[in-house]
Amino acid sequence: MDETFADFPDVDHSFVREFQTAGFSARVFELALFAALREQGKELDRTSPAPDLLTTGDTPVAIEATTTNPPRGEKDDDEDIAAAVRRLIPDDMEEAQAEFTMQIGKALRRKLEHRDAQDHAYWEKPHVNGVPFVIAVQSFHNPSALIHTTSSLATYLYGIRDIPTRDDHGSLVLNSQVVTEHRHKHKTIPSGLFAQPKPSTWPQ
Repeated sequence: MDETFADFPDVDHSFVREFQTAGFSARVFELALFAALREQGKELDRTSPAPDLLTTGDTPVAIEATTTNPPRGEKDDDEDIAAAVRRLIPDDMEEAQAEFTMQIGKALRRKLEHRDAQDHAYWEKPHVNGVPFVIAVQSFHNPSALIHTTSSLATYLYGIRDIPTRDDHGSLVLNSQVVTEHRHKHKTIPSGLFAQPKPSTWPQ
């Protein structure tokens, strides 16, 4: 990590402070994306603080990183390593998936609705205008958040859930089920982000 950070321009001068305080997971994720893109031979422009990463060359892509995070002020203390490992598997998987979907939806919408002081969305900034925009997202809202696969995310994005069954011959059959909303505790969000009416300012 030290070697990677040595080549990582801290353009907004907040990386170290957030890495050492409440933004640890988000900043590690951002650093990991930087390292992964560099390993793939991508040239990166880090002269602007937002979006987080901009690949250059024939096919530039603007990438904004975001994470799901625990509630402010919440910190888990483990008595031992065994307790931490046990927490990696949720006691209630259905409840955990509902929380995951809610947190992911909140993180994505936060980035899509963000505006800077000039009322620019990330993809409207002059240095990335017209460049494909990608939101890279990872879950850190609780100790077991990383157990979830992309299937829950895909269900939220497309509003369709695949239901696996077996036919009379034992062959796997997938049937699609339309999902209209996601619930977690007292909150509800509509499903199918890609099918929702988009504000005119969202990327097309």
